[in-house]
Amino acid sequence: KGERLAEFVDSKINFSHQQQILRQPVAFFDSLVIARKTVTKIMAFDVGRDSTIYYFSYFNDAGKSVFKLDSKYTFVSNFSNGMAAIVYLHGKLGFINKQGEISIEPQFEFEIPKYGLQDKDIPKFIGGFAYIPSARGYIDMKGQRYYSD
Repeated sequence: KGERLAEFVDSKINFSHQQQILRQPVAFFDSLVIARKTVTKIMAFDVGRDSTIYYFSYFNDAGKSVFKLDSKYTFVSNFSNGMAAIVYLHGKLGFINKQGEISIEPQFEFEIPKYGLQDKDIPKFIGGFAYIPSARGYIDMKGQRYYSD
């Protein structure tokens, strides 16, 4: 209808994650939108680790934060079939539900290329299954593996 759904007034949140990393327009997926808050660490002895930390939040169409994820997650995706991919600090991929609870423990290898991701590279549930490249097969919404040839 072209009506404004919500107004986000917190200037510390940034909605560019969907555009820059996920290469999708800023939009609601399964009724939620991702926001990212960037915090730069300043530590003299933080050798070998990026000094930027991300905190992710998911907002509903009323502009209210539904849940937040702390800095141990380096990547999150949009929701699809009620699940979103998350990547734990050490490169392990898992999935969360729409309440922010882990549904499938981070266990699959996942690397974000320096040139960014294509939409097809982001594991997502379609019809109850998600293709996991590092597992060379599919998983269901309980994490059960189904291998393909």
